Amino acid sequence: MSYNEYCCYKDHIIFLKEKNIENPINVLDEVYSNRSVENLQSDLWNLFWTIFKADEWRKYDPQYLYKTYKVLVKLIDALWLVNAYSPGISEVIKPEKDVPSVSLMRTFNLVFQHHTNDEAEFNGLEKEKTTFLTNFYDKYSIGFIKSNLLNYLQIGIDASYMHADKYDYFDLQEFNVISEFLSLSDLIEEGFHIYKKLSLSTAKLGTNTELIYAIDRDHPTHLHAEAIALPSLAVDDLHRYSLDINNMKPSLNIWKALLYKTDFWKKAANPGNLLYYQLCLSKLIDGVWLQIQAGELDRIENNHAAKEGDLSKTINNNQEVKRLFGTIKEFFEIRPMHEWKLLLEKWLDCALSNTFILESEKDQTDLDFKQILKFIEASYLFTFFLADTKNSNS
Repeated sequence: MSYNEYCCYKDHIIFLKEKNIENPINVLDEVYSNRSVENLQSDLWNLFWTIFKADEWRKYDPQYLYKTYKVLVKLIDALWLVNAYSPGISEVIKPEKDVPSVSLMRTFNLVFQHHTNDEAEFNGLEKEKTTFLTNFYDKYSIGFIKSNLLNYLQIGIDASYMHADKYDYFDLQEFNVISEFLSLSDLIEEGFHIYKKLSLSTAKLGTNTELIYAIDRDHPTHLHAEAIALPSLAVDDLHRYSLDINNMKPSLNIWKALLYKTDFWKKAANPGNLLYYQLCLSKLIDGVWLQIQAGELDRIENNHAAKEGDLSKTINNNQEVKRLFGTIKEFFEIRPMHEWKLLLEKWLDCALSNTFILESEKDQTDLDFKQILKFIEASYLFTFFLADTKNSNS
């Protein structure tokens, strides 16, 4: 099976569960039932100022900024479904007043008419019927605007992992950021009007074809097309350039400790690094899961069994190889891959808060963190065993 359609930059939803895909008004109800448009827009602009003002994030609980991001990306997904399956529900953008200069330029532009087969479209007449949502999603790829929001959040809550200036690292152009936030502010308002209309309707939107993208189903959610096509390289890159295997255990222990601390971020810095860490682990889960679907683990295990004695320097006996592969497979038997990624999101949400505590779940959480550490270590060993095997065969 090809998983290329799940590329994180393609125009499809990423952040919604099955029940919300089937009925996007659930998302709109969650967003608007207890919050005014003005409050939501205020949250948006609070996030904006953290991007450009040093230590602005310290005015807030980092969890508040993370939740603002989550509300925005879910709203973008839900309204994309509305636009795709019920485009007429959005407000039609009113054309500009037909002043003489506009009419003159329409006449002048006929000189280029051969560039299009649709004279009405060329003259801008069709644009008069464009709705707000159609205009928004024509202007912005939902894959990229959601990726941009994640980058803005990382900058806003002081991620420091980048090896360059954070604005250069993400190639931020201030005028583009301002334009996106203005558009998102308008989207919040338009979403409220649509919520009111849908609240009065019992009709289904017929969005079931999008259920394959539900976050409570197993599929990659954080990888681009090249990484999906070559998951072993994606996993290799994560281990080589993003995740230091020697610091995995202490880093996970710190993250676990944050689930039970209060007021931690009032003095600590760089909560954005925790956000990036969670993203890397989610990508690792995606990549290794794809390796399993492609049969890479089985092929390597079978090849190794056939060539017993041809061992990696790191893995020095056949029993160790079986344990390694067994650990990776066991990880996905304990929980489906989507549940692991949702659990990481839950932990991130708790760890970014100055007040949230998970004491009642402590025993199970301890076990889950241990299992994730075993998975990371097994994935690391498997990755470099695979590289050694390829080198020895070349």
